[in-house]
Amino acid sequence: MIISNNRKYYTIAVILWISALFSATFLPGTDLPEISFKLNDKLIHVIMYLVLSILFLNASWKEKFLKIPKKRIVMTVLMSVGFIAVITEIIQGFIPGRNTSLYDTIANLIGVVIGFLVFLIMRKK
Repeated sequence: MIISNNRKYYTIAVILWISALFSATFLPGTDLPEISFKLNDKLIHVIMYLVLSILFLNASWKEKFLKIPKKRIVMTVLMSVGFIAVITEIIQGFIPGRNTSLYDTIANLIGVVIGFLVFLIMRKK
């Protein structure tokens, strides 16, 4: 198995990743840094939520964690990360210089799903 069972480190990583994600997401449009390399905006959204999904699943993964079945843990994590993906886009509509984008929301959710699939593949090794 490739993935470590040390949930403490994954939990810390989730907190740090969400903090970085919220910091970047909630910056006013005028405060956004200039990016010197070209990278598709939607690809950045996919990667941000792909990583969050994998980290969150690893932090939550344990045989019968709190006597909760694995399927329920996975569904709860995916719904939570999906909720974060949607709500961050909605909140951006209230931040000066930013806007809400359906395509960004879709890219976020695609990242969540791909992260889940990568997690499953990594668990099988």
